[in-house]
Amino acid sequence: MQDSNKIKNAEADVLLSNIAQNIDFLMKKNNMDSQALSKLTGLGIATVNSLRRGVGNPTISTISSIADVFGVNVGEITDNKLSESNENEEIISSVPLIRYDELDGYVSGKIVNTNLYKLSIQEDHENSLFAVEFSNNLLSPYFDSKTIAIVSKAENFCDSDVVLVKIKDAPICFRQVFVGESGIYFSILGIENERKAALTKNYTIIGVVIKSIKRLK
Repeated sequence: MQDSNKIKNAEADVLLSNIAQNIDFLMKKNNMDSQALSKLTGLGIATVNSLRRGVGNPTISTISSIADVFGVNVGEITDNKLSESNENEEIISSVPLIRYDELDGYVSGKIVNTNLYKLSIQEDHENSLFAVEFSNNLLSPYFDSKTIAIVSKAENFCDSDVVLVKIKDAPICFRQVFVGESGIYFSILGIENERKAALTKNYTIIGVVIKSIKRLK
């Protein structure tokens, strides 16, 4: 029993150390201090500093709130060594930044000159990405006025992904996609909308949301 407890404690220590290293790496990479991260996540500064030191007993909710700020998933913070996996894989690049209400014009080629958004990306994704910004919270909790959605035109969608899609003659929009036995279903995003997935035949998927990033300002 004592040996079993020692193993569990050792595993917990490794997990906390991994979380601490990854949070510290993400904060330094984004030039963010504990106060800024505290403000963006709603966590206390003491909690943030404890996590950076590898102490405490963080909940999934706590890790998730930090992951959302940096546009990564919980598993990347708990399981990966981000400082190692990012060494030779990513570059800093500028991608087109499009307002949500300008998407049709951008996709059709009518809007050519856009603002730019800098982010770390894999080099082979450099020409397939663009960023979308929002002026309101109608698509909350998925996206709000403080969110930047990064969309890949090259990524293949999977079940439950959030995609940018044109359905029939309607304006381009974000939908959650589901793969069913009868075909492809799309569900409307947003708190105010009832989550019903509708089977759709006439559609074109423009891209897949690969991450969402909370703006620091």
